[in-house]
Amino acid sequence: MTVSFEDWAWNEPYARCVAADDAEAIVRLKQMFVEEALARLAWSEAEALRLFGRPIKQVLVLHFGALEALVLDDVLRAYERTGVTLIGLDAAMRDPAYRGTTDLGGREKRTFLGQVADAKRVVLAPAPPSRLAELARVCR
Repeated sequence: MTVSFEDWAWNEPYARCVAADDAEAIVRLKQMFVEEALARLAWSEAEALRLFGRPIKQVLVLHFGALEALVLDDVLRAYERTGVTLIGLDAAMRDPAYRGTTDLGGREKRTFLGQVADAKRVVLAPAPPSRLAELARVCR
């Protein structure tokens, strides 16, 4: 995976908002989710360019839950508006960036870009800030 964010953390706040019947908060959660997906895509594209000297085929990982089901179309449309062309995993893995990387070791909780950076001894730019603290306060 190259594009990943704490998408799993959005489902509990969403459930709280549904239980509280807080439609305004649900709209805001959906907006924040799309914003987060776009920010992490932009970060992943910039870091891939830095690591490989060219754009690579990105691999998006989502942990599917209720909110993801609600906003997936919005996320994919937002990605397409940035110029993303959606392809399958097999097509993405044909990118030469993924060749010869089987010895990276699958370090725990590291994306492919993080593993490549470790192998190249490159420090990645800071990722967009986490929204976990903000999510913990939603619909409380």
